[in-house]
Amino acid sequence: MTALRFRHFISPPRTQRGAALITAMLIVAIAVSVSAALVARQELDIRRSGNLLHEGQATLYWRGVENWAAQILGRDAEDTEFDHPGQAWGQTPPAMPVDGGAIEGRLIDMHGFFNLNSLLDPGGEPNEAAVEVFQRLLINLGLSDDIAIAVLDWLDRDQQPRFPGGAEDNHYLGQDTPYRTADRLMHSVTELRLVAGVDREAWALLRPHVAALPGNTAINVNSAGVDVLAALADNLDPGQLERLVEKRENEAYESVRDFLAHDAFAGQEIEAGLLTVNSDYFMIHARITVGQFRSELYSLLHRQQNGAVSIVSRRRGTR
Repeated sequence: MTALRFRHFISPPRTQRGAALITAMLIVAIAVSVSAALVARQELDIRRSGNLLHEGQATLYWRGVENWAAQILGRDAEDTEFDHPGQAWGQTPPAMPVDGGAIEGRLIDMHGFFNLNSLLDPGGEPNEAAVEVFQRLLINLGLSDDIAIAVLDWLDRDQQPRFPGGAEDNHYLGQDTPYRTADRLMHSVTELRLVAGVDREAWALLRPHVAALPGNTAINVNSAGVDVLAALADNLDPGQLERLVEKRENEAYESVRDFLAHDAFAGQEIEAGLLTVNSDYFMIHARITVGQFRSELYSLLHRQQNGAVSIVSRRRGTR
């Protein structure tokens, strides 16, 4: 009897046994949570390391695409005296498979766009002929031609707003998020989005037709689109311009004089100095996929008269 009572005395009460069980379950739950967190962190670290590795690999492929473009453009400079998308540089090669992914790339003649920096002449004064072309482009797109004046103020070095339509620091500092004018040439066409009057709709309409190239450049008549060509003079017939572009695909213009002799420009006074058949600036647009890493890459190239090619800028995501 004494032994039975002793055993009963040392046995834990039922409530204590329940508490111990709950404690044990809590410890197991914590251990499982910690383990899951460690596994998730490890997987994240592995994925991050993989992305960094793939990004580095994509960057090397990007440099390879640039070298390919430089060779194509250098050979083209030796073979022809004018530039046209029908030449070798203008052909889009098929996607190239590489270790772990693929590369797609093409060259774009940037002289086929209106260069916003051409609104100023080399001396920093307004290039009136170029301003008129840009204003016509704006009007043809259904936008206010005051945007051209606002861009001039963004580019010039002074703080005197032009009238009407100009905007300097006094305008931009009053915005919800204040900022100042650049007072220099644009480094990227995306700066246009900051200019007074360029809202989301205007940007969407202008973006396919404009560029920001270093200094003052001419429009290549062999690669410019219908909208840019239509801005060269008032009341040009879009139908004639479309036929001109179609004909140009098979037969490039070897001189600006030949281009202006087309029936579409009969009786029009067009500033020939704004036009060219040669291009110095080209953009590489590359799409590179390596593993799970995908990137849109852009490189602006400058081809000199001797055929040497240099990299002006590189960026990801937008022209």
